[in-house]
Amino acid sequence: MRTPTDITELTGLQRAVPLRVQAYQSLKRAIVTNRLSSNQRYTEQQLSELLGVSRTPVREALLQLHNEGWLEILPNRGALIRPISERDILEIFGLRRALEGWTIEDLGRRISEESLRRLDQLLAEQREIVARDDKNAWVSANVQFHRYLVETADNRRLQEIFDSVSDHVQRIGLWLITQRNRMQEAHNEHHAIVQALRDPHRMNPRESLYQHLAKTEAQLLELYRARG
Repeated sequence: MRTPTDITELTGLQRAVPLRVQAYQSLKRAIVTNRLSSNQRYTEQQLSELLGVSRTPVREALLQLHNEGWLEILPNRGALIRPISERDILEIFGLRRALEGWTIEDLGRRISEESLRRLDQLLAEQREIVARDDKNAWVSANVQFHRYLVETADNRRLQEIFDSVSDHVQRIGLWLITQRNRMQEAHNEHHAIVQALRDPHRMNPRESLYQHLAKTEAQLLELYRARG
C-alpha cells in the first residue's frame, strides 16, 4: 500500500497561483496517476504536510474533488479515494462512443491533408513509445491522439466535454496498462482509424473507432470483474 510520501510531485508549489488551486491540481493529478491509492484514507494533516501548506487550501481542494466524484469526505477522518468502478467504465466508454463517434463520422467527410499528416506524426510518436515500452508515455499519447480527433472537428462544446472526461480516461488507461500491456494492439487500432479517415469509401472510420473502443472497454471490464 502506498503512503503519501511516495507522491513526490506534490512538492514545490508555485506561490503565484492560489494555494487552493495548486492543491486541487496536485491532488487530482496524484489520483489520476494512482500516486494516491484507491480505497486508502488520507487525512488533511498528511496532505497539508506533503504539500507544505496549511490545512485550509487542502480542505477546499478535497471538497472540490469530492464534488467531482474523485473521493469521499469522511467527517473528522480525512478523505477516501474512490476506486474505478464498473459503472465508471461503462459510463465513460458510452460517452466516448457518442462523442468520438459523431466526431469521426464528421471528419470522414471533410478531414484535411494537414490533419492527416498530423495524425501520421502522432502515430510515429506512438511507435517510438511502443518500441521503448514506456507505459506512462503511452497513456498520455493515447489521450493526445483521441483529443486531436475531437479538436479537429472544430466543435468547442465537444472539446469541453472531452476535456471533462480526459482525466478519467487517463486514470483508467494507467490502471489497464499496469495489468495488461496492449500498446502495440492499440497502436494498430489507431493506425486503422487513420487509414479509414484517409479512405472512408473503402473503410468505415466510425466502425474502426468503435472496434477500438469496444476492445479497450472489454479488457477493462474483464480485469475489473476478475478482481472480484
